[in-house]
Amino acid sequence: RIALKRTAARSGGGRWAGRLTSVDAPTAEAASSSSARRSFSARSSELGDERGERRRPQEGRRLSTVSADAVTASAASERDDTAEAPGGECPFGFSAAETKKHPELNRTRTLPFFGSMISAYSGTPTFDPTDLYEYHAEMRRRFGDWYSFGIPGFGQGVHGTMHVTIDPDEFMKVVRSEGSYPSGIVENVWVIRETMRRSGMAIVTKDDENGETDYGLFGRGERWKRHRTFLQTGMLDPRAARGFVPGISAAAKLASRGAPSMADSVNEYLNLCAFDMFNSFMLGEMTRTAADSDAEDNEENARFCKACVTYMDLSAVVGRSPYEIAMSKLGILTSQMGEAMKQWSIITEIGNGKFRRFLERRERGELNEMEKASYFAKAMDRFEAQTSEEDENYVSKDEVLAMCLIALFVGVDTTSTVTSWNLLHLAMNPRVQEKLHAEVSAAVAADGNDGITAKVLERSNTPYLNAVLRETNRLTPPFPQSTVKTTSHREVEVHGTTFPVGTVFALDNIGNDARYVGSDAQEFRPERWSAEEVETRKGTKASAIDHALNRDPFGTGARRCPGSRVATNEVLCMIAQLVLDYEIRAPKEVTSMEDVQHESMPFITPKIPTLEFVPRQ
Repeated sequence: RIALKRTAARSGGGRWAGRLTSVDAPTAEAASSSSARRSFSARSSELGDERGERRRPQEGRRLSTVSADAVTASAASERDDTAEAPGGECPFGFSAAETKKHPELNRTRTLPFFGSMISAYSGTPTFDPTDLYEYHAEMRRRFGDWYSFGIPGFGQGVHGTMHVTIDPDEFMKVVRSEGSYPSGIVENVWVIRETMRRSGMAIVTKDDENGETDYGLFGRGERWKRHRTFLQTGMLDPRAARGFVPGISAAAKLASRGAPSMADSVNEYLNLCAFDMFNSFMLGEMTRTAADSDAEDNEENARFCKACVTYMDLSAVVGRSPYEIAMSKLGILTSQMGEAMKQWSIITEIGNGKFRRFLERRERGELNEMEKASYFAKAMDRFEAQTSEEDENYVSKDEVLAMCLIALFVGVDTTSTVTSWNLLHLAMNPRVQEKLHAEVSAAVAADGNDGITAKVLERSNTPYLNAVLRETNRLTPPFPQSTVKTTSHREVEVHGTTFPVGTVFALDNIGNDARYVGSDAQEFRPERWSAEEVETRKGTKASAIDHALNRDPFGTGARRCPGSRVATNEVLCMIAQLVLDYEIRAPKEVTSMEDVQHESMPFITPKIPTLEFVPRQ
């Protein structure tokens, strides 16, 4: 059912006042005009129509549904958002300036629990976690710039419905429609939420009256807001994040020493680097795991990192499995989910042990100055400064410990993925690497501190370093979508169609697609982020890559990753330090992205070949 929405104030009352749910049988001329401002109602039940579609009466126009044998039929079709009545005046009160062309929404066919993953039924390409960049590029070729498909365990309902657009301005409508409790991508990651529930983490509670589970930081609502506010304090603020750069830089300098000895296992090496840098931020501790992972005192840290990566790999496999999703809804613990829980037990045992020992030393007054300035020390100061448990913003000690453990856990695989792509691109592009080395060397010399400082990392001092990160995120983002949102506050209009609360939207990352960016889309060229080239792109389809939503992989708005600034500083420090210390060479047979294997587990991560780290004189 297509509902025409018109308020009395806008229409002047009469026939068009209020919300109309039926329309007089239109004449051919009037039917053209009445296509304006249609409202798509997708309030289908969990096991209802997979498209969540309600149609207008038979004589009106239907929104298209794409079948397996007609997947490209309307990919390029467009329609007017408004249509003028005879005489040039729109009967709905729109002016000509409000007219905008929108692509047609194409819907792939979906099945419960399987979504669109059965290609023979849905007409989608075969899902391949080892080549997600090409999978999503092919989805756009088949279904256009505005389509919906089903992705199990991640989209809406048992069909996993997700609406995908490439237009960041349209996606901003979803962002702006959110109220006090916006949606976040973590709400869709059911494996982690289920792990926290089963392990009894303090941030998860259950309402005794209605039986609903509140996931706190991983949910939405008042407890999310309370947890989020506490966690991001001292982390997301630019000045606070800047204050942790000395420790991160020192950790990166130590970690750099281990690169040559781990040249044949660079992925593992960068996991250890990420842990060392984040540990300096979280606990003010120089762990040296990457420099010497075999040392006896580093065995526990290396074990923690391995458990974090193994758990994330399992979460990807379990999270998109129709069987696992069904078993989870039935409350059955499968062998794979059980293995994920086993890895989580290792993570919590080691992580909580580190926090417990820190608190014992804090109680005895044994912390050094770096430890006193650490995030965890400041978090405990804020916890103790709370005056009453009745305070609406009160966070318990167990909740603080749980949030810090989660931060330590996610700080391994996420940062190392971004660092690995940056390092690989530099190894494959000697020209870029040498230009970056010259810039960082000059910035360090000008700073006069014989090392990487917060001032060195400033964009004004190392613009090419920052452009390298931006170019890496364009060509090889850790996710195929720049961001994912669920309408959480009110219905929202996207591409001229109105969707209800609960609809899932994704902004596709088109940065590596030549059809939008140009013939050099697969070329790693940080110069494309110069002010001159950005200005040249304005007004073209390629300008989408310049939008703030496509800037980095950390999300947007109130649900932006709270550790995004710390993580960015870690990547900048590690890449800059490695380039200062070594000439990094890729194997001769690895010359382009086609020579690099990668896999989504759950982040799209390259399988880095053996690299050569040649010390610079």
